[in-house]
Amino acid sequence: MLKLYDYWRSTASFRVRMALAYKFIPYEAESIHLVKNGGEQHSEKYAKINSSELVPTLVLPSGDHISQSLAIMTYLEDAYPEPSLLPSIGIEKYRALDIAGIIGSDLHPLNNLRVLQFLQSEFDVDDQQKMKWYTHWVKKGFEAVEAKLQHWPQKGDYAVGDDITIADIFIVAQIYNAERFNIPVCEYKRIQTIYDTCKEQA
Repeated sequence: MLKLYDYWRSTASFRVRMALAYKFIPYEAESIHLVKNGGEQHSEKYAKINSSELVPTLVLPSGDHISQSLAIMTYLEDAYPEPSLLPSIGIEKYRALDIAGIIGSDLHPLNNLRVLQFLQSEFDVDDQQKMKWYTHWVKKGFEAVEAKLQHWPQKGDYAVGDDITIADIFIVAQIYNAERFNIPVCEYKRIQTIYDTCKEQA
């Protein structure tokens, strides 16, 4: 059976849990608390599992480890192809990966817990300044995603095509993160529609 090391508040872990749930894949979960005792992800035991000291990490039945949510979701797509999270043909597949890349590579890393902690510990950033940083990058990321969604001809309830894809998972997880910090997303009409539609399907 698959084993997932994750943390319930981790945006990247949330992406993987949604993919596992969507594909009805059973797995064993072990929580890695990112704050308690200075962060369990920094323990010697977990560092041997994931040298980046981040969650999530998926352990395969073979014993191999995969980290990075996009790599994990790609494995799940290959190993458990139905139901699919990537359109099989046409430009829609690459549009889904485009959205996932903006959120996973451009937006989320700048607001990850370790970045926010480093800003406060090394640069003496106060809570107000930290929120200014966080809000700036969330808005920049959502603006980029919204612009693409508005530009593309498809205007359905999901990001790409007529079904849930990896793009929707990345959007939903990032909105969950933004809502924790009371950042509204209603000004991003397509993003809000996608979020509302996915919540109805949950």
